[in-house]
Amino acid sequence: MKNKQRELTSALWTRMTQLFGAKWINKEGDVLLSGDRYSESFILWVRKTADLTDDQWKAGFLELERRVQENSSRCLESWPPSYIEFIGMCKTSRSPLGINAGAYKTYKPERILEDHAAKERAIEARDKAIFDLKGLLC
Repeated sequence: MKNKQRELTSALWTRMTQLFGAKWINKEGDVLLSGDRYSESFILWVRKTADLTDDQWKAGFLELERRVQENSSRCLESWPPSYIEFIGMCKTSRSPLGINAGAYKTYKPERILEDHAAKERAIEARDKAIFDLKGLLC
């Protein structure tokens, strides 16, 4: 276990305890067990977050705090994330406006293939709806 990774995960543990208190401790436990052995949960988090960059760690902390603050402003209860949820927070790319940039896929209209059969079905459905409406009015 690398020192830097252990330090980052320890900082995460501290921050989670500050934000979630007993919810975090009851869910994940303490960092150390008796005899100065690391807990299995702590070791799991160290292993699973090992590939995160410094920028991703920072993004994860910021996103976590943003979510807790948002829930607090809405009088909603916040719960600590699992390691996979936290990794998702670390890898979420947000724009300056707070919009999840990865949630929107851009496309080029010229690359879209027109579905002629679907277009014909839509025209037929439209024509039938118009005919039915005329029948109601006449």
